[in-house]
Amino acid sequence: MTQRQIARLACRLLALFALVMAVGAVQWAVSGFAFEPSELPGIAHARWFWVAQVLPVVLYAATAAILWLAADRLAAWMSADTDTATSLPGEAGLQSVAFSVVGLCILGWAVPGLASLAVHPVFELGEWRANVAAIALQVALGLALLLAARRLVALLSRPVSWPVVAACCLVPVATAAVLIGSRDTSRESHVIGPEHGEKERAQVLDKAPMRGGRFLGSTATSRVGFDRLSQGVLAEGDATVTGRVLVGGEPRAGLKLRLQLSATLTTLGESDTSGTYRIRVPPGRYTYDGYELDSASAHRVLAGTILEEEMEPTFVIASAGTESPGPNFRFVDPVVALRPMGTVGAENVVFEWEPYPGASRYKVSVSEVTPTPRGQHYDRLTDRDSPPCIEGTSATPHDLGIALVPGRTYHWKVDAYDAADAHLSGTPNDSEFRVE
Repeated sequence: MTQRQIARLACRLLALFALVMAVGAVQWAVSGFAFEPSELPGIAHARWFWVAQVLPVVLYAATAAILWLAADRLAAWMSADTDTATSLPGEAGLQSVAFSVVGLCILGWAVPGLASLAVHPVFELGEWRANVAAIALQVALGLALLLAARRLVALLSRPVSWPVVAACCLVPVATAAVLIGSRDTSRESHVIGPEHGEKERAQVLDKAPMRGGRFLGSTATSRVGFDRLSQGVLAEGDATVTGRVLVGGEPRAGLKLRLQLSATLTTLGESDTSGTYRIRVPPGRYTYDGYELDSASAHRVLAGTILEEEMEPTFVIASAGTESPGPNFRFVDPVVALRPMGTVGAENVVFEWEPYPGASRYKVSVSEVTPTPRGQHYDRLTDRDSPPCIEGTSATPHDLGIALVPGRTYHWKVDAYDAADAHLSGTPNDSEFRVE
């Protein structure tokens, strides 16, 4: 097989890959049509809403068509068989084709990112800089590999120059430093708990959490799913949504947060000395879909706590010139799980936790976790609506009415209740263990 034939085959394979990505983009677009622009009042750049749904499909489909129909011309460019002055011998020629193909792949990944920046120029400044820098690097690297493949092969065939190697190593390090420095911490940690079908990042605690540590809960939740959130941000309007931030029953200042209203993020609000946050939004009727906490402020003012479960509002009705009630956030010390952790023998499994102040009973939930192509699947072993109730601070699998199978992994969670059956607190994350 000649170099040109190899290059043509590579282009056709890339075209098929782009076609598969186009099919996936169609699924994303169809799910996006579930939202009407009218449901998202005040969304920045709403006129681009429909464009945003179909643009990825168009870009991937166009890329697939170009790579398939122009495979011969691209192969000629990459192999340069028709130009004896620039042709390269066997191994070097194949390397040139490989570099060009990789360049095409990188450009294919960068194009949708460029389109996203054009359609949704509403990122926070730090996040916008990080996205621009990353996409610019992709485009530059893709063009360099595609257009200068033969020169790159010739350069790599020369004796090693250590100053050049050092410079090449410093470039990605400097780039990473720039991206980390410009990231937006307010959009970090989109973590969903196991009850939503995804595994939270577990924190193994062998003693009570310290106030000097980190926030132990999830910094974001979403009823609609983060993949279905609009890329826009609600503009500030004449209405104000307010709520309170309490830590151990006391008001807490300095927590920055934003709400998800009708699948759209609001601007950031910050709690004051009375624990009250205020977020300005356009007047309207919104569904309350979740929240996001600024990670830096959460770790600073909520260290060692979790968010206590409360009845959240279904709707938020924001009226012009008035303060409308929004969700309240109450943070408490967590229940500390002691064991099992890690790998344990089937005959040694005992669920144990520290007593929680004011608790008269505990409810224990256990789930079996199974890896799947899309992540972790959690199969609840205990009753979801009425988990076993324990009056002490330990329980065996027999007490919970479950059987554990060796070789499998499990998650468990403890919730504390008072004598009136009011929920007090729970473990910060499901504790994981494996039965051997």
